[in-house]
Amino acid sequence: MNRAAALALALVVSACADEASSDILPPETGPLHRFVVDEIDIVRARDGSAALAADLDGDRRADHLLNSLVATLVALQGTTAAGNDQVRAGSIESTVEIIAADLENAEEAAVRFIGFDGASWIPVGGQFIAGRFASNRTQTTDLPGRATLVLPVVRDADASLLEAHLLEMDLEPSPRGGYDLVIRGGIDAAELKRETGERLVQMIAANPRAHLDFSRLLDTNEDGVLDPAEVTEGDVMRSLFQPDLRDRYISFWVRYHLTPCAEGRCREPSAPSCFDRIPNGTETDIDCGGDCQPCGDTNVCVLASDCVSGACDAGTCGAATCSDGASNGLESDVDCGGPCEPCLTSGACIDDWDCESGVCVGSQCM
Repeated sequence: MNRAAALALALVVSACADEASSDILPPETGPLHRFVVDEIDIVRARDGSAALAADLDGDRRADHLLNSLVATLVALQGTTAAGNDQVRAGSIESTVEIIAADLENAEEAAVRFIGFDGASWIPVGGQFIAGRFASNRTQTTDLPGRATLVLPVVRDADASLLEAHLLEMDLEPSPRGGYDLVIRGGIDAAELKRETGERLVQMIAANPRAHLDFSRLLDTNEDGVLDPAEVTEGDVMRSLFQPDLRDRYISFWVRYHLTPCAEGRCREPSAPSCFDRIPNGTETDIDCGGDCQPCGDTNVCVLASDCVSGACDAGTCGAATCSDGASNGLESDVDCGGPCEPCLTSGACIDDWDCESGVCVGSQCM
């Protein structure tokens, strides 16, 4: 939605709102202050998730269900700790623009979060008091903000692009300069479910040997093949996608650090990393090959060692097969278990269905 449409919608909603509404209409014009995101924090432990959460729906409980989903993925070793590598490398380029006459005290101010160039947004209205900004609250506002967030959550996978609704925002001056920004709101449960399934399948395909245990938990039909719907419909994940905000949304909060930047990115390019979601350094594809971890099926390669399967054919990594004489892909042992035939007695296993006998004890078929 463009700026004019957003303001038109805001005015219509405001006109229909209760006369006693305390909503602050975000100003359309005024001095503009631009900042770039240089850090992202999505709390990865349940004990910390409530620290910056708020009651978004008036039920007197802090709402942060997305952060609980992330905590579950942490326990299953499915999250990335390299989100800020992606920010520094430029694969995540989010900006924040503030319209306010004064960043110390302003009765009317607008803050818009721009996830990437061309992303849609609706600003939040609020005010600056003693250098701190607080927007209209999700619980009571008729003028909530909206933005597309680029969130690095799943390990060995692209960042998730998620439309965030019902937004409220708080800004506080940071001891390091710039601002600490906290955004709260809701993400459509169906969208989050679909995106999470796709990213987890991407993660396992990129590095199957690192996620064998996790793959077995998600493989509900025990066929050694994963698809996004199967991943999110199983017992491990299903309950985490039940809406907790207005019967549609999953509540969340995300914290950012912002640096003033009138134009561009205002930073030096970072050194190549195996976790920045950009093909650089000795990599043959994104974050794989060369000196990084081997690449999954269909990725670009130069040598056989660039590939998880151990097969580089005409510059493309081949798929692991059940007859290649190697323990690769989602197999539990050489050419058996997982998507292949069950393993014989004494073969390595992860679950009972990896074994011809149907019994796996101490990672060995009985």
